Amino acid sequence: MVHTFRKSERLCSRTVIDEIFSKGKELRKFPYLLKYIYSTEVAVNPVQIVVSVPKKRAKSAVDRNRLRRQIKEAYRLNKDELQLYFQNNKCSIVIFLIYTGKEKEVYTLLEEKLKVILKELIHTVSCLK
Repeated sequence: MVHTFRKSERLCSRTVIDEIFSKGKELRKFPYLLKYIYSTEVAVNPVQIVVSVPKKRAKSAVDRNRLRRQIKEAYRLNKDELQLYFQNNKCSIVIFLIYTGKEKEVYTLLEEKLKVILKELIHTVSCLK
């Protein structure tokens, strides 16, 4: 697959984000909290995501932006399995990924833990069927 992170893959809708926090389910795997809404409807993009690094966790804007860029890059390189699963099963998911670590982490750790939580998400959604 092509390793891109297009605008259409980003979650921008404020109403959908509010819905995730009110009705969504969650997975926790340090240093991430993943909130999601699973839908059996077919969408143009089966997976949409937004990444958040709270000011409480990283005080400096430089640190927050760096962490957010690193998490997006790790997602971009490891999203293939997730997208294939949702394309093949003709369903969609909306994800809100929140960084919950206390301090800056090394990129390799961020990527490793992101792979783990994405695999757990696929497993959890597959059990819902």
